[in-house]
Amino acid sequence: MIENLLNIIFPKICLRCSKQGEGYICSSCFKSFKNSIRLEKIYNKSYDYLVYLDRYKLYTRKNILAMKFSEKSYFVDFFVEIIYKSNEIVSFLKNFEYIIPVPMQKSKKLERGYNQTELLAISISKKLNIKCDYKSLIKTKENITQSLLLKEYRWENVKNVFEILNIKNIKDKKIILVDDIYTTGATVLECSNILKKAGASKICVLVLAKT
Repeated sequence: MIENLLNIIFPKICLRCSKQGEGYICSSCFKSFKNSIRLEKIYNKSYDYLVYLDRYKLYTRKNILAMKFSEKSYFVDFFVEIIYKSNEIVSFLKNFEYIIPVPMQKSKKLERGYNQTELLAISISKKLNIKCDYKSLIKTKENITQSLLLKEYRWENVKNVFEILNIKNIKDKKIILVDDIYTTGATVLECSNILKKAGASKICVLVLAKT
């Protein structure tokens, strides 16, 4: 009720065209994303599905970088609105029981003030009424930022840097693993590997963009 009242007093503005009253992305701007959203069945990997909203290009790239590095964490709401307006994706995601974000190094989180994938997972969780677990999958080692490495070195860079703290929250669960950008897929594959070893029954990787 309070949220509805706030929306009347301070109507949400489309973060793309500034139109008021339709949320963080209006119906007109959503059309530009509708045809780019993909749900793919994945074979021969530890995750079973891949969902992404767009290719990593132009407008989407600019907004993701702003969200990550320019203290514009509110762009999380923009991307979550895109997910929420896609009936096919929402219907599919509601088959899963837990949302887990890819964890960030503690030093980076302290420097930035937040982990954008954690914010995404929490926001999606609230919108879709799916439990969010951001404590069971942790990062235990500091490694080189993936974007600073050539693609062939990224696979080794993420080996043995993640751990599961609470196996009972993972075993036999259908999990959505959230990250921001899919480049080689090395990070989400490593996380999926240990989630499957901990007993996850099905994993959907959800990212904002794929290169």
